[in-house]
Amino acid sequence: MNKLFDSVGEMTSKALSLKQAGDEILRLNETLEKHIAERTQQLETQNKELIRRLCELEQFTYTTNHDLQEPLRTLIQFTQLIKENYAGKLDEDGNKYIEFISKAAIRLRLVVVVLLEYSLLGKESIKTMFDCNKVIDAVLSDLDDAIKGSNAKITVQELPTIIAFETEMRLLLQNLISNAIKYQNKGNVPEINLSFEENNNEWLFQISDNGIGIDEKYKDKIFILFERLHKRSDFAGTGIGLARCKKVVELHGGRIWVESVPGTGSTFKFTIPKSRL
Repeated sequence: MNKLFDSVGEMTSKALSLKQAGDEILRLNETLEKHIAERTQQLETQNKELIRRLCELEQFTYTTNHDLQEPLRTLIQFTQLIKENYAGKLDEDGNKYIEFISKAAIRLRLVVVVLLEYSLLGKESIKTMFDCNKVIDAVLSDLDDAIKGSNAKITVQELPTIIAFETEMRLLLQNLISNAIKYQNKGNVPEINLSFEENNNEWLFQISDNGIGIDEKYKDKIFILFERLHKRSDFAGTGIGLARCKKVVELHGGRIWVESVPGTGSTFKFTIPKSRL
């Protein structure tokens, strides 16, 4: 009889332990759900604040750039008038100073225009379905002078039809191919290959070249606004091109990166997630 009582007592004790464990699990679940709800609310609030600040920043960039264009235009015009009306009247230093002012004003105006374009990327754009082969044909046509001038050899794989922002995709491809032509050792003939892979949820595009390459330590910096790795005297540009490429890719929800060997060449890769209209 004592054994029976002991057995019943043991079962009762186990039942109580299980109930206590179940109650503890329920309590922990409730606590976890509360923490998740609080954290979700915090993230939503932070996200809204971030979006607001980004909108303010873009508006500031647009307004500032727009307001800068008129005084820059005036500066360029009057500098040109001085060069024309005072030709032969200024000494060597005077002509040099005017030339410096003129070039700086023209370069600044170009930066302002490009920044304005950068701030407007994706504004009021609508995704459409289009053939990437037609887009790349238009890009190569736009780059015809650079291609012929460098004797560049460009190979393009048959590309897919995708759903994306067509104008931005054209800008992206033009920037990357233009860079592949430009960043070459003197006398080198550019060899560029454009290909793609289809994955489950995205398109992976690759543009490879035989150019000067990029050191490992600069592979992330090159996508930052105004980050230049070379002197203007070596390679012209505003330092905005790859930042613009990154913004276009991220506008689609994709990623962009580069794989490179200095002195051998680079392969820029970017993904465009598959989507529906």
